Amino acid sequence: MNNRFNLGWGSSVAIRKAFIEASLDCYITFDSEDILKMDYTDHTGDPYLIELTREIIERQTGIKYNHIVLTHGATGGLVVALTALRNVCSAETNVCTTPAPFFRMYPDIIKNAGFNHLQTNDFTDLNPSIILLDSPSNPLGKIHIGNIPGKHTIIFDSVYHTKSYMSKFYEPPAHDINVGSYSKMIGINGIRVGWVATQDGLIYERLKEAAAAHYCGLSHPQATILRGLISNVHWDNFELYAQRKLDANREEWSKLEKYFGGTAVYPVGMFFY
Repeated sequence: MNNRFNLGWGSSVAIRKAFIEASLDCYITFDSEDILKMDYTDHTGDPYLIELTREIIERQTGIKYNHIVLTHGATGGLVVALTALRNVCSAETNVCTTPAPFFRMYPDIIKNAGFNHLQTNDFTDLNPSIILLDSPSNPLGKIHIGNIPGKHTIIFDSVYHTKSYMSKFYEPPAHDINVGSYSKMIGINGIRVGWVATQDGLIYERLKEAAAAHYCGLSHPQATILRGLISNVHWDNFELYAQRKLDANREEWSKLEKYFGGTAVYPVGMFFY
């Protein structure tokens, strides 16, 4: 069979179930004050949620970022990151490079941000450019390790770089901007909250400008629900439950390998055939 089928596209059911199991004592309540706050947060996001996010990213990557902007999912984070970098690129460096395999929406996101898309896995003689890395990659689970040679600006798409999707810790690739997603991390896709994080103060100012240009900010209900969910969860339990559920799914999918040319189920990231 020559066709390749993505059997897990857009689905984080196993992660969501694991998160619920680890959050059974977590209750989210609203009162009249919350109803009065049915407006937007600051463009950078709810301050308390930003601090929680800083701790959670450090838990997953080992890096404590100086600056974080909350976004409408990781897709919104990519748009904000590319827009921020596009504003300082010359015509000669107006290229965003992605190694294969990569998330299927990348070419359209890159084009809409005003970049030319280049696909290559050989960075030896690559002119300075923006490089977008998803590690583990979506959908094949490839891990990018080490530094990419050259004077490039690296965006690290870390949506699957979590303890749930990886059975062991992998050092994040060297990068300038981290893009992540609560939708993937906790399996609650409809919450639509992600982030862009950086250590660079100048990049942070550009990220804030790009976020303000693209949307009004997150809604207070989004922020309130997410704060309540992630501030009380027992993270060790959740990540352990999630690993077990994902590994069980991988074991079941592996029984279909013979029908897909012997393609193996990857041990990290989302499942793919």
